[in-house]
Amino acid sequence: MATLSARTPRILLALSCSLLFGTGLAAQEAAATAPAAQEAPAKKKTRVDRSKLTQEEISRAAQTDAYTIVQALRPNWLRVRGASSVNRPVYVRAYQDGAPLGGAESLRRIPRDAIREIQFLDGTVATQRFGTDHSAGAILVHTGR
Repeated sequence: MATLSARTPRILLALSCSLLFGTGLAAQEAAATAPAAQEAPAKKKTRVDRSKLTQEEISRAAQTDAYTIVQALRPNWLRVRGASSVNRPVYVRAYQDGAPLGGAESLRRIPRDAIREIQFLDGTVATQRFGTDHSAGAILVHTGR
């Protein structure tokens, strides 16, 4: 009795396909034994951190100050969020190198060339870090100074 090799099922499959579909046996055998590793590797997608603006992103921006950069690249950081306990709008707070500046409008005083990175902290994190009047979040500007 003849023994079956490991390639026998592939050959039988290729032969039956060629008989059914009229394709050549050689093409079916080549397709069945071709390594799957010949596929092109997928490109890695770079993930953009939506809570930060890097120096690279900032230097490509056409705007001249921190406020207009944020307004152009991450406008949702500037939106008014909810209302405080006395029904006043709650605004995002701005900081430069850890020092409080005031509201978001104070970011207009920081020129683009001085900025190393801009980071947004959501209301929960900003409140934990700076206190209860930060429920709208905080924008932190890190400069090279």
